[in-house]
Amino acid sequence: MSKRVSFSQFSIYLQCPHKWKLDYIEKRRTYQPSIHTFFGTAFHNTVQKYLEVAYTESVKQADCLDLRGMLKEEMTAEYKKGVAQLGSHFSSAKELEDFYLDGLAIIET
Repeated sequence: MSKRVSFSQFSIYLQCPHKWKLDYIEKRRTYQPSIHTFFGTAFHNTVQKYLEVAYTESVKQADCLDLRGMLKEEMTAEYKKGVAQLGSHFSSAKELEDFYLDGLAIIET
């Protein structure tokens, strides 16, 4: 079992501890790729890289990272993984662009 607790895990536990047990202890959880799950993972990975650089090197160096490019690369990689797992596309080009632009807006705030 992972030693990390995600927000999703915590939220499921608060809603129903038995469902959490089935999903995470008994590993009955099934992952279904969606625009929300893939974007969340890509955005998390981008922010995580920024924080790693900020804490291990400096905030100045972290601020120099190309977060826009990193987010696009992460989204592309995660989307490809989801398509491979699902066997089909689960989003449109317009929706992908909208989520990317939303991500940029979040990064720039």
